[in-house]
Amino acid sequence: MFRFSRRSSRARDRAGRHLLLAEHGENSISRYDAGGNATNFTSTNLPGALGIALDRAGNVYVGTNANQIEKFSPAGADPRSFTSTGVDFPMALAFDQAGNLFVANFSGSTVQKFTPIAVQMPPTLVNISIRLNIGTGENVLDSGFVVRGPAPKTILIRGLRQSLGTAGVADSLPDPVLELHDRRGAIIRSNDNWKARQEAVIAATGIPPKRR
Repeated sequence: MFRFSRRSSRARDRAGRHLLLAEHGENSISRYDAGGNATNFTSTNLPGALGIALDRAGNVYVGTNANQIEKFSPAGADPRSFTSTGVDFPMALAFDQAGNLFVANFSGSTVQKFTPIAVQMPPTLVNISIRLNIGTGENVLDSGFVVRGPAPKTILIRGLRQSLGTAGVADSLPDPVLELHDRRGAIIRSNDNWKARQEAVIAATGIPPKRR
């Protein structure tokens, strides 16, 4: 038998095998299987867990008493603050079929809408920029970054050329090419023209390259 507290919100995972329960009094999220057996979805302490919802990728969003919306991977890992902008006691969360997230604020008596771009790309890291002379041999520019966590993440990598010239940067590469290599050095993906692939997605970020 399932026993829920009065102040709790519920959501099923995408497979339909588990029920996730945001328990306000326990400051936690419980996961119940079909037999009513409960386990902790995450070890993260949530101050007054309120509304809960899942996006199409299975990521879990939880509103809290701290006027925050927290985001977790489907496995309950990689916790991060999704947003606090305008959030005021978020009692209920829901996604529509287009991927928009709606938040019902109890204290503010308002309903907020977050678009799929905002949901998929929370403003945690804004920019990493590198501008150096690129040589050959031992003078080749080698830079990188590390992406951690099991959840899928959206990253925009730009190789600029003509737009740097208009900004007063001399000797920019005439035709940069982006390549993604695996640990053995094999090319996984490459791109010589950002408009050839994913033009709409890149343009929607608001920071597409000014030229092709």
